[in-house]
Amino acid sequence: MVTAKDDLTATITGLYGEWVKALEERQFEWFDRHLAADYTATAHPFDKLFLRKQEFIELDKRVAHAKIHIERVVAHRAGGNVLSHLIARIEKEEFASEPGHNLPSAAELSGMLAGKTLAYASAWRQEGDVWKCFDHHMIGPTG
Repeated sequence: MVTAKDDLTATITGLYGEWVKALEERQFEWFDRHLAADYTATAHPFDKLFLRKQEFIELDKRVAHAKIHIERVVAHRAGGNVLSHLIARIEKEEFASEPGHNLPSAAELSGMLAGKTLAYASAWRQEGDVWKCFDHHMIGPTG
C-alpha cells in the first residue's frame, strides 16, 4: 500500500534528482524556478557560509564538472512545509573558478567533497504548482 508519506518522499526524491541533473548539465534555470525567493543555504563546517538564492546560483555556475549520486531521501510534512533529509555521494565536483563566499579554494573544496557521502537537510513548500526549496543545509560527511 502506497501512503501519502511515500508519495511525498517520491516527489522530493524526484526534485533532488532534477537538482543534480541541473547542476551536472549546467541548467541553471531549474534553480531559478525551484529555489524560493527567500532561499538560504548554509554548510557545516563553513560557519561563515550563508547564501541567498542568487549567490547560491552563482556559486553553482562555478562548478565545471559534477557527478552526484542520490543514496537516500526521507521527507515528511511539517505544517504547510516539507522537511527532507538527503544522503548523496559526491563522485566529482570540480570548480572552474574560485568559489569565494568564505569557502576554501576551488582545489581544496573539490578535494573535500569528491569521493565523500554527505548529508543535507532541506525545507520545501509549494508555490502554486511548483515545489520550491527555501532552506538548504549541508550537514557534512556521513563518515
